[in-house]
Amino acid sequence: MPPNKTTPKDVASPSKMTNHLELTPLEEVTGKQPTPNRCLEKHDEATFFLECVTLDGRVHGFPYSHLSNYLLEPNPALEHASDAPPERLSLWFSTHQVLILGWRLDEIRSFLHKASGITIKAADSRYANLDLTHCHVSEVAVLSTQE
Repeated sequence: MPPNKTTPKDVASPSKMTNHLELTPLEEVTGKQPTPNRCLEKHDEATFFLECVTLDGRVHGFPYSHLSNYLLEPNPALEHASDAPPERLSLWFSTHQVLILGWRLDEIRSFLHKASGITIKAADSRYANLDLTHCHVSEVAVLSTQE
């Protein structure tokens, strides 16, 4: 057999193959840490509360056990104001309704599914498109449902 041809015994078996693909963390390549989300703070410890911080700095805490349902939808205000945030997330608790306006709010919804400890903070809308990988919350409104 000519020397430049391989025989079946020369072909590497899957058990002898090694994976040469190595992923380098982004911070090593760019020299920068990943940008933290300025509107969504994740808590590592187990918690039973969802915190919402309004633009005036008030912190509202709601127990996940009181969350009855939520709705993520296009913001109806877009019909009248073209510069309004494109999404609205409504959360209904036993005593309050929380309205969250912003961009890419699906990230918050994924935390609601797991009942993860998070703090949702409103930030100035001019920063909405600085980081397209995270949600941006422009307004948090807390309304009492009790009369």
